Amino acid sequence: MALTLSVPVLLAKTLEAYKQKIPMLGALSSDCTDEQSRLNQQVIARISKVPTVQNFNAAQKTNAQDSKSLLEDIPVTLNRHRESVIQWVQGDVEKSQIQLLEAVTNIGYAISKDVTDYILSQALATNFSTSVTQATPDRATLRAITSAMNSNGAGDVRYGIVNSDVYDDLDNDPEITSSDFSGQLQGANPWGTLSNVSGFTNIWEYPSTPANGENMTGVFFDPTAFVLASRPMELNQNLAVSLGVPLQSKVDVVADPTTGMTFTAFTWQDNESFDLFTKLVVLYGVSAGKATGSAGDKTDFGGCLLKSV
Repeated sequence: MALTLSVPVLLAKTLEAYKQKIPMLGALSSDCTDEQSRLNQQVIARISKVPTVQNFNAAQKTNAQDSKSLLEDIPVTLNRHRESVIQWVQGDVEKSQIQLLEAVTNIGYAISKDVTDYILSQALATNFSTSVTQATPDRATLRAITSAMNSNGAGDVRYGIVNSDVYDDLDNDPEITSSDFSGQLQGANPWGTLSNVSGFTNIWEYPSTPANGENMTGVFFDPTAFVLASRPMELNQNLAVSLGVPLQSKVDVVADPTTGMTFTAFTWQDNESFDLFTKLVVLYGVSAGKATGSAGDKTDFGGCLLKSV
């Protein structure tokens, strides 16, 4: 059986796995372009703001708001340069197509988990001023979080990420699992999801939710709370082409249409073993809430931490 998979196809499958494994990544604000960038470069992400409403004024232009003022600049440092490598062993390529598909799915999971873990590591009191404390959360806890976010003027579309203990507490609350919320099936995914409950579109169970040294058990947010910026990496291949130097690897770049996350793949053949290698690379950064600033700065009020004590 001939191996018919191409690197762009593998990348597409990686992106598909990236979203299927951890769908919460599609709930963030993202600023992802095709502009090549370098590690630790700062880029400016832009998120939209809601315009104000005033009393009618016969002078038509008096209350006009500059459209640029309806965009907020959020500086993001691209400080995460991560990779995962696939090896296609000489002599095993033809019989490893199925294994390769499984490997790509696992790489999609590994990359998405790496991104998610880093995002959640930024769910800190230095980045979010608002928190609710409850050792055994229930529907009343969710209402308290909703009320706090309402007071802060958070966006209407909201999500939550919680550890497994908190998810179990919520899932065992009869006020959540009865009536309108009864019959919600978890399906084959071992991580649970509660949908359309207490003002949250989805509350996702994420077993690796970190405590961050602050007894954090979950974070609730609108899409502005975390701003994910991604860029394709600056390539030496461009310089090589301009100098007429023969390229030693093939480069493919694919962006996920939902999250905007950019993957760059380098494929080359070892000159001694003739094994093939494909290295998948992501360059990204995250801004969380007030970004260690003062209360109310940037997107501080888009998030609320849940703590056990």
